[in-house]
Amino acid sequence: MLEKIWRLEMNVQICNKIKQATSLAAITLILAIGVFAQSNTGSITGVVTDPNRAVVPNAAVTVTNQGTNEKRTVQSDVEGRYEVPGLANGVYTVESIATGFQATSVKDLRLAVGEKARADVMMSVSGVDAVVTIANQTRVDSETSVIGDTIASERISDNPVNGRDFTSLLTTVPGSVQSTNQFQTSINGIPSTFGGSSVLVDGIDAGRVDLNGTSNVLGRIESRVNRVSLDSIQEVQVVEQNYSAQYGQAIGAVINPITKSGTNNFHGSVFDYFRNEALDSKDYFAGKQKFRLNQFGGNVSGRLIRDKLFFFTNYEGVRQTRGTTFTALTPTQSFRNAMEARIRPTVSTIPLPTSPFIPAGSSIPDPNVGIFSIQKDGDLREDTGSVKIDWLQSKRSQFSIRYNINDSKTTTPYGVGTDQTADGKLRVQLFKASHTFTFSNNTINEFAFGINRNVTDVGAGPSTLPRFDLSFVDQAFAVPGPAQFKQFRTGTVYHFLDTLSSVQGNHSFKAGVDIRLNRRSASSANQETLIFFALNDFRDNVPFIVSRGGNPLLDYANENFSLFFQDDWKAHPRLSLNLGLRYDVSTVSREKEGRLQNFDLNTLTFTPRGQKLHDVDKNNFGPRFGFAFDVFGNQKTVLRGGYGIFYDRDLPASFGSPQANTFPTESVDLFTALFICGIFPQYPVDPAAYACAVPNAFHIERDIQTAMAQHWSLNVQQDLGFGTLQVGYVGNHVTHLLTNGVVTPRNINRRDPVTQARPLSSNFGDIFVVGGYPQSNYNALQATFKRNLA
Repeated sequence: MLEKIWRLEMNVQICNKIKQATSLAAITLILAIGVFAQSNTGSITGVVTDPNRAVVPNAAVTVTNQGTNEKRTVQSDVEGRYEVPGLANGVYTVESIATGFQATSVKDLRLAVGEKARADVMMSVSGVDAVVTIANQTRVDSETSVIGDTIASERISDNPVNGRDFTSLLTTVPGSVQSTNQFQTSINGIPSTFGGSSVLVDGIDAGRVDLNGTSNVLGRIESRVNRVSLDSIQEVQVVEQNYSAQYGQAIGAVINPITKSGTNNFHGSVFDYFRNEALDSKDYFAGKQKFRLNQFGGNVSGRLIRDKLFFFTNYEGVRQTRGTTFTALTPTQSFRNAMEARIRPTVSTIPLPTSPFIPAGSSIPDPNVGIFSIQKDGDLREDTGSVKIDWLQSKRSQFSIRYNINDSKTTTPYGVGTDQTADGKLRVQLFKASHTFTFSNNTINEFAFGINRNVTDVGAGPSTLPRFDLSFVDQAFAVPGPAQFKQFRTGTVYHFLDTLSSVQGNHSFKAGVDIRLNRRSASSANQETLIFFALNDFRDNVPFIVSRGGNPLLDYANENFSLFFQDDWKAHPRLSLNLGLRYDVSTVSREKEGRLQNFDLNTLTFTPRGQKLHDVDKNNFGPRFGFAFDVFGNQKTVLRGGYGIFYDRDLPASFGSPQANTFPTESVDLFTALFICGIFPQYPVDPAAYACAVPNAFHIERDIQTAMAQHWSLNVQQDLGFGTLQVGYVGNHVTHLLTNGVVTPRNINRRDPVTQARPLSSNFGDIFVVGGYPQSNYNALQATFKRNLA
């Protein structure tokens, strides 16, 4: 198994896709003038002064990466200001040399991805010993208006993270609510698990392809790591509000873990985390639940060639066994003996009760059902591996390549039946290759190509029966049959990025392009469901509603294109302005064989297969404005604020159940089947009964608009000497939220509960309107205190 995890070759399908994308990569290189929504570097800026705080022009300022010994040198301008763009995250030394002054250094300056770190250098006159200053690690941000956080390596290693999924660290981010139902998690009021947020790894797309958000699993899959090992992460960049135009494809936070790289020094580590029920207390209701978990692995990193070639490699494994106690009402032997002959065999896998069930208000045991309780084990096997190579080819050219794989299998019990255990498999692969080229000390280009690939196979168990639903009788009743759905999904994103950064006087320019080719396939096995309204109806094989649904493998596709321009202007030594404009546009979702349809509300008919579902939203211009004002000119008190417009990312066929019009779920009730079709629906259901079924329909608004958020904020940062305090107001207004199933679409053909009439047509069941009509508002006062204790 370890040999399988550690091999560096990608599977054949991925390799073939890379070859197919080569020609498009060449075109992108020609057309690209700038960046994606996310440059994977930072910059260091500051002012060089003498002991009297007069500026020192033409000083040679050299920044050195302490891990790789990479150096970059620039000159301070007439105002003593310098800026070094396009730097990898890490720990730096800043050294300044000028005629008539002693060499002066600022050491241990930590630079995070996306950060513009300020390090002023005060030089001493010649004849004085060289001056070395330790950089302030909790400094104020006097250069940008971004609301966000960088989860540094200390917080990653020191915080206990249950399951070791890096997204759990979001609970430490201001404005984040993660300790609740996954459908209610949010960052600054905008959903984070399902919709609104963008998840990257090293700046490359790492989402689930069918939704924006942190979720990367489906159904009963319980993989814990599912993207990258926590031990392979150097830091997690979280930009929440008012971020610059280089960030986009999200109406909320952009979450970007940055993986570790090798350095000139060799490092290695191993770990093993475990849990065992022997260390747990008893659950008051269920007793002691079996829970045995081992998460183990390690890292090795270092140099292959000093100052030139570096490597980092990582492995993490998970082995988990978790017991789940099921307590259910199961049919007694007398009830089984009375069951109609054709339905009686279906309960053969349901155990007999082990204790009587006495209904509330009665002293007599129920003759039909009794209580059965059992603890069943579920298992998880998960293996994660990664390798990263960094090559400093020359002072002007650097290459990097990274590959991650996560493979897991989950076995989950879902009922008391002897055959009610289902498997789920997930494989996630993330690939990135990048090249950074330095045209001059002030102009740098970053190009990257990445692949995000995931394959999900969620089983429903071995049962070949239909699903039996007695939830209207009692949800505690044990029913035979498979789990609720059996689905197979693949998702692939081919991601092309390029960043051009240039410092010209008091202006730091960035311009760029982000191209994502989204491909998604999905199938759902046909399942039949029989719904009973009374226990005796189940005994007599008289379901009130029968339904069936499923679809073959469908291949969806669309593309996202983004352009941006950003100017960070040092308008005054105490005032920084962040000015930007971003444009996002997405193609309309399509299916490879044209098997998608809309529903026309004017004619109450389905549109022809293959016809465009809706118009392209071409009006997605997102201006950004921000400022940072050093109130007293001492970098101790900074007033920051900003406003921006942000657009969500359109994904292939992400509007709920896109196949529902072409492959509708068919449902028919007892009276319709009996009196109109002349068929009495019983198990096994005669397919002719579905001739009376009427389909539900989904109308997708023709002029559907991309979800949009307006962000604004105003805050004050204060350096207290022993830490930094930020207090401020954060607000946003989101419009055109897509009713994609997470947000339920409006039903305009709901049946009247009394007359049973439908307002639009009796030839259809429910008719849902998929559109961008929901909206939300968020206003908050947020306070943050940071102090680095390391």
